[in-house]
Amino acid sequence: MVSMRPRKARLDVLLTLLAAISLWLAGIAVGDQPNKPCREHPKLIGPCFTVHARMRYYNGAPSVRLWPVGTNRLLGVSEGQFEVSETLPQSFRETLDSQREIYADFVVCPFTPDEVAVMRLVCVDSATNIVTKSVAAW
Repeated sequence: MVSMRPRKARLDVLLTLLAAISLWLAGIAVGDQPNKPCREHPKLIGPCFTVHARMRYYNGAPSVRLWPVGTNRLLGVSEGQFEVSETLPQSFRETLDSQREIYADFVVCPFTPDEVAVMRLVCVDSATNIVTKSVAAW
């Protein structure tokens, strides 16, 4: 009678090796993605553009929004629906809170088309002429 142990042992080793390789490859893929800039996101639908706007927290989703100064529009900063790269630079995450808002010339990249009466989802690539102000109490 032939023992099945050597065959099972080889199968166990092979499955363990395949699982380790899969986890390693997944770690590489995930590890590379969060550091990519917004402008390199694969799901962008158009070119990035500059907008002079106020960034602040709002109630609802997405919570970080940009109001292009002089308009009635809002741009929502994607919160994970399109997460493959940074949607908001870390420096803005550290500066922005419920007591402060940021005015700047933001370079944003669109995830959704520009439609009337619909909040457009974007990511923030960079900004210049940055001014931080206190938010007036409600």
